[in-house]
Amino acid sequence: LFLFALISILGACEEGGDLKKSDFDPAYDSSKLPIITMGDYSTYLGETITVSFTINGNGSTIQQKGIIASTDKELLDLVQAAYRSYSEDESENTTITLGGLQGGTTYYVAPYAVNAQGYTYGEVLTITTDSYERKPLLKEDFTTLSFQETLSTLTLGTSITNRGWVPTYATNFYSGTNPFGNGDAEYVIASETYGVFGSEGDIVDADNTLFFEADLTTGLIPQVTIQAFCYGAPPINNANYYDSYELRVSTTPFESLTEINNSILLALVNLDENNIGEKLIFSLEDFIGQKVYIGIRHTYDPNGYMLIISYLECSALYEN
Repeated sequence: LFLFALISILGACEEGGDLKKSDFDPAYDSSKLPIITMGDYSTYLGETITVSFTINGNGSTIQQKGIIASTDKELLDLVQAAYRSYSEDESENTTITLGGLQGGTTYYVAPYAVNAQGYTYGEVLTITTDSYERKPLLKEDFTTLSFQETLSTLTLGTSITNRGWVPTYATNFYSGTNPFGNGDAEYVIASETYGVFGSEGDIVDADNTLFFEADLTTGLIPQVTIQAFCYGAPPINNANYYDSYELRVSTTPFESLTEINNSILLALVNLDENNIGEKLIFSLEDFIGQKVYIGIRHTYDPNGYMLIISYLECSALYEN
């Protein structure tokens, strides 16, 4: 019986011929690609483009949807497009905003959708962004000593001088030879350089704020950009710790611990392997029309002892 069954199976294979990959692949049918219906679009202050469109899966589930943009129409595809934005919203009606654009620039923009059959592009839009330019109100990369005139440091910790140790100013760590060996920028340290060390040499109290004044009475979409490192963390050193800092905002100068504690905590940044050395951007739109003080506060943390600020910028958009 076994031999009879085996002979029957082999015979069936011979009658059917050799199996091919195409026998298992579904036939491609371009008529079943997603269908995109264009809606409205807009641009805002030269930095964003928003496009609305409707997608019909045409019998298949939409696997991905988004918009792409390029300043070169020939490079407007999923592989070469310079700007992309996606949406995880499962509804057919979709509105997506593309950011990080330049003012007064012409972009070619198209929505797209993907289903099991492939991808479809919507109508290619030609959009020129508003003529706005982001200009710095303050910009320090610490390659010169100009930060001594624009930045201030507030000491909140208590120094111990009877051990023969004298707190030093953060600006003393400036060096034209870049002693930390990471990139071309010089560094300023906003840390417990004013801090307090315990009897064993450990930091027991450190609370310092590096701050500056920003006039936000003119300009739009103000923001602050900070690039920070930890002295003991890679790439500057090889210790396995990552420091943190607070971003504080006040309408009055920082002059005491009380004023720091009463200021607005805009962000608590925990540095890690993903954001150390990255330029992090924080919105200041809640303070448009005001003169404010912006501070980077570093307090004692058993997992870190030295914060290095290598880039600091406050900027806003202005119409050309």
